[in-house]
Formats: sequence, structure tokens, C-alpha cells
Amino acid sequence: MSLVLDAMRDHPLPIEVNSLAADADGTLRFVNPMGRPIAFEFKFLGADFAGCVKASAGGPVLGIAGRLRPMPYSVESAVARRNAFAILFGSAMSKHTRLCMSTDRRIVAIGDIAVEAPLTPKRLAAAAIRLALELEPYVRLLGDHADPRPVTGTRKPFRISTAANPRR
Repeated sequence: MSLVLDAMRDHPLPIEVNSLAADADGTLRFVNPMGRPIAFEFKFLGADFAGCVKASAGGPVLGIAGRLRPMPYSVESAVARRNAFAILFGSAMSKHTRLCMSTDRRIVAIGDIAVEAPLTPKRLAAAAIRLALELEPYVRLLGDHADPRPVTGTRKPFRISTAANPRR
């Protein structure tokens, strides 16, 4: 425990994310947090997201990306495809995030935002939450209006009645 206390004795608070490193002998030392990659993953509204922090001239920037769903084919549902494109185009009005389509025909959510220094866990989490909340209405709209599968109980299956067919 004294190694931890010795390392922290002369360091100002708060301690930044990724700023402590352990030497081979177990001694802790402070390092530049932006000198090593900062990456994490999280789930949001059922989708897997990845986040990473990169250095920029203005300070640290958090970027996130999440693969949401395949773009519906017109043959699956022309309405769902039209809705998906409308939601994608509408997301371009967001300040820090947007939806786009990947080369493998998947709808992807991306965003980036500056994180105020010092890079504390609280500030990093707050930035990730802000980006996720900015994406939330678009992700929910995709789920409600761009799913090519019929919603259970609202659509009747198409059946051909033999009684109505005069040839049989």
C-alpha cells in the first residue's frame, strides 16, 4: 500500500484516467494519459458500442461507434427502407453524432465530442452518456419504423382462399 501512497503523495488531484503505470518491480508512476490508448466498450439500447479517446490540439476527444442493424432491402419492406434513409438523413442535424451506412450495408452510429481536461472517469462517462443520449431518438426511430419484419399481431397473413378462386 505504501507504493501507491508514495506515487500519489506529490501528485495533484484528481487523478486522470490511464495516468498510472506499474513498472516491472510493481512501483507505480504517473504517465501522460494520452500517451497510451484509452478504449472501452458498452451496450446501448441493445447495440454494441466501442469508444476511444484520442489526443487533439484542443485536448482529448472521445469517439464512439456502434453497429445498429442491417439496412432493410426494398424487397423486405420498401417502407422500412425509405424510413431508414429518412432517419439517417435526419440524424445529420445532430451536433456531435450521426447515423451512416457501412460498406457491408449496416447502419452505424458514430459520434465524437471534446472531453474537458483533466480526463477523469466522471468526465469520460459524462461525455459517453451525452453522445448516447444524442443518438437515442434516432436509434429508437430505427427500431420503431425501419424494421422490415412485421410487428406481431398487427398484420394479417396473406392467404388465398380456394372458395374465392373460380378456377378451382
